[in-house]
Amino acid sequence: MGLLDFFKKKDLGIVEFENFNFKLAIIQELMYNQEKLKPKFNALEFCEEQGLDFEEYGERYAYQVPPEIKTWFEQVEIPKDMARHVKSLYFDGGNEVYLEASPIWDGEDDLFDITEISESELSQFPNLKTIDGTVLLMTDDVKQFLKSKGLRFLIEK
Repeated sequence: MGLLDFFKKKDLGIVEFENFNFKLAIIQELMYNQEKLKPKFNALEFCEEQGLDFEEYGERYAYQVPPEIKTWFEQVEIPKDMARHVKSLYFDGGNEVYLEASPIWDGEDDLFDITEISESELSQFPNLKTIDGTVLLMTDDVKQFLKSKGLRFLIEK
């Protein structure tokens, strides 16, 4: 049984995403910080399961999200009842989700910047109240949108 088999639809409903990078931020919180969303994705194990050489694969897709890994994250289903656990998002270029999504990424470009969040996406996380971190991986428009919805920023960069 592969990792994707763990993420079959449940009767509880699934959170819907329009923006991949916003989904990654949510996955960081639920999978890597809170460890509620399982199994935890590991790029090395994924490559082994797929018969891929991790080093070669990483080099071939340096500074981008490899297509197979992107598909894995796109297919991860987050149950709606889990969304209530997201109260804050912490942004850092060293977040584990980014290291797993792009094994060779230095945090120096906009690969994971959130460029858009829809009202329908955000409304699925009613307890999300704060944004923090060492770097703000989102556009000014997204930041203003989130502020207009009452989110508090503990980081201004």
